[in-house]
Amino acid sequence: MRDFYRTYEDHPTLLSSAMKLGWTQNVVIMEADLTMELREWYMKAAKQFGWSKIELIANIAAKAHE
Repeated sequence: MRDFYRTYEDHPTLLSSAMKLGWTQNVVIMEADLTMELREWYMKAAKQFGWSKIELIANIAAKAHE
């Protein structure tokens, strides 16, 4: 939880988006080597498409944002 707060403490918009996802999805996004812009992209995509943890991991690995 501390890492979650520290990650988004200076990014209130991302914090708001992160709070709309499940904890497991947030952990996947936080543990991935992503910029804040890409974190935002994956948060929005996960919410929009209803990606599960496995789907989110696969999409990050496949660089779905490109």
